[in-house]
This record gives sequence, structure tokens and C-alpha cells, in this order.
Amino acid sequence: MATLGIILVVVGAALMVAEAHLPAMGVLGTGAAAALTAGVVRARTWEPEGEGVPLAEGSAVVVESIDGPTLTVRPAEEWEVR
Repeated sequence: MATLGIILVVVGAALMVAEAHLPAMGVLGTGAAAALTAGVVRARTWEPEGEGVPLAEGSAVVVESIDGPTLTVRPAEEWEVR
């Protein structure tokens, strides 16, 4: 997964350079932004701190913090779901 992310970052950078030198009316820049964003999201690796608990799909969670596009969550306790 990280390999695809790195490839997308490189493609995005190449499209930004091309946009700067070709009259593409912003089309290449839009593709570059999309490729860079997708590449950064895919290339980023995350390791749970301490005793990370894997969450099942559909589990209730509580957002502990927000750092850009990254949410830090923990399993919700029963009283928090009601």
C-alpha cells in the first residue's frame, strides 16, 4: 500500500510541474492535487501506541483528537453510546 502512495505522490509532483509549464487551464493542477492527497493518505503508516485494540467495522468510537486528516479514536464505552 505504501508503494502505491509513493507512486501517487511522484505522479502528483510531476503533474504540478507540467501544469506550471503547459497551458492546461488548471486541469493538470487538479489532477496533481488529487494524486498528492491520495498518495499522502496511502503512504502514511500508523502504528497503535501501547496496547492498540483493533476495532471491528461498525464499532462505536469516540474521537480523542484531530490532527489534520488524522483522527485518533478509542472504543466508546456503553454510557457514551446512549
